[in-house]
Amino acid sequence: MTVKTLLNLGRISNLPTVWTNILAAVVLAQFSLLAALGETAAENVSLLPVNWAGTDSSPVMWFGTFLSLSMMYVGGMFLNDAFDAKWDKKNNPTRPIAAGEISEKTVWLSGSALIVFAVLMIGFQHQYYFTLSLSSEVSVIRPGTLESYYGWIAAVLLAFTITAYNALHKQFSHSAFIMGGCRAGVYVIGALLLVQLTSHVVLAALSLLLYIAGLTYLARQEHLNRVSGMWPLALLFSPVFVAVWFGHSSLYFWLYLLGFGIWVSSRLYLIFGDEQPNVKRCIQGLLAAVPLVDGLMLASVNAYIPGLICFFVFLALPKLQEWVGAT
Repeated sequence: MTVKTLLNLGRISNLPTVWTNILAAVVLAQFSLLAALGETAAENVSLLPVNWAGTDSSPVMWFGTFLSLSMMYVGGMFLNDAFDAKWDKKNNPTRPIAAGEISEKTVWLSGSALIVFAVLMIGFQHQYYFTLSLSSEVSVIRPGTLESYYGWIAAVLLAFTITAYNALHKQFSHSAFIMGGCRAGVYVIGALLLVQLTSHVVLAALSLLLYIAGLTYLARQEHLNRVSGMWPLALLFSPVFVAVWFGHSSLYFWLYLLGFGIWVSSRLYLIFGDEQPNVKRCIQGLLAAVPLVDGLMLASVNAYIPGLICFFVFLALPKLQEWVGAT
């Protein structure tokens, strides 16, 4: 077993997309809270250089959020290979278990442990350390109240959703929506741990759910290099409608929207425009566009700096995918 084997198991090249999900959730939650204070306050979301959360969260809180959700993602990827071990031996023999690079038992134990530790981190962090402040007054969620268990509930639901997808995705044709629910859960937990759940976060999470569902429908046919249905392609453009509904009509937003549309369309051209379809490259490109989905949501609320961060992550992902496969 090598480090490269572990990186391939965890599909680590996609991990930065989890981080941009968290960033987008935090900034959108902050925007919702500032918008409640008035238009002028909400405009400040584009200028905040460091404390995007608008809370008294310490660096430890930020680190814990990124680490726990990263563990949840990697653990889910490990379990994906564990559940698919028999299928991979027949259809995808280059995957680590099928190739004999690591034992199936080790992958089961490692993936399960990562998810359990992630649930514990999220639950304890939210229950005992979460604070929310938009002024000098800090409200602390005390242990024993219903709110103090929101983190536990969200973490367990995300762990269940990840496991359900891995267990069902080869048998249940519409499991793509379960996969989308996994990414929506990242938005929800990111907002819960560092700000609070708001309407902007919920709508953005829904748009990401639909985008990931559309992508996952395509990925189901990757090993056959074909697409069996057209309607899931419409799901890929769902973030456009949510972003327009959020409604910030700056030039920055329209440029971001145009760029997102061009990129997604260009990836679909790899399937429908070329004489020889290339579903694998299309999927890789659409996975790389997840930070663009996050950035589009941020551009729609005029969050310049966080949106640019997402854009630069998007630019870096194809290089990461060359190093470690994204699928």
